[in-house]
Amino acid sequence: MAPVLYTMDVGYPTRGLKLVIRNANINVEFRPVDMLNGEHLSPEFLEMNPAHTIPFMKEGDFIINESKAIAQYLIETRAPESALLGRGFAKKRAKVNQMLYFDGTLTSKLTALYVPVLRQGATTVEEEPKKALLETFGILDLYIRKGYWVAGEFLSIADLFLLATIETCVQLGVNLDPYPNVKDWYTRCHKLPGFEENQEGAKQFAEWVKSKLSEELTWPC
Repeated sequence: MAPVLYTMDVGYPTRGLKLVIRNANINVEFRPVDMLNGEHLSPEFLEMNPAHTIPFMKEGDFIINESKAIAQYLIETRAPESALLGRGFAKKRAKVNQMLYFDGTLTSKLTALYVPVLRQGATTVEEEPKKALLETFGILDLYIRKGYWVAGEFLSIADLFLLATIETCVQLGVNLDPYPNVKDWYTRCHKLPGFEENQEGAKQFAEWVKSKLSEELTWPC
């Protein structure tokens, strides 16, 4: 029986996890959750997931949240031959984990940018969060120059979670031209299963953020 994955497609954690599922060809039942109307705060959901975060997964009596933990579990149990984790080589897996953690750095910069708008009533985006996010793009550009994919010469789950995050930034107006290695990597990602699905979710998220702003979102050169 396929595990059940509770999702919200505008969120990059869900989209990153979906990219992993598409690229590892894993069978999962998707159940969208209406977070905007508080479905994730219902007694039924809090019983399953007290952290009330999305995505989370239920497989029989086993329940787990955190998108990257879910991704690793699904690959290990449902696609053990997949190379997305850097299978069989400790150093490869360490590089994958390094870039997964780096995605956490990137998402923290992105979160600092949009949370004041979506949760605190801000109608403009401050310049400092923009600069901090773009500085992180500069670091990523240096990482990618050392390999075809972010952890080296093989596609990994780090690429897929970073793609979900970076697509969100692109839809918010970040220009990739100053980051040629990131731009080339992003172009390669266009051919991956689930790319268009991820892009559509990112567009919806960006439109949501922009709808709250009193002026056009612009970025430092």
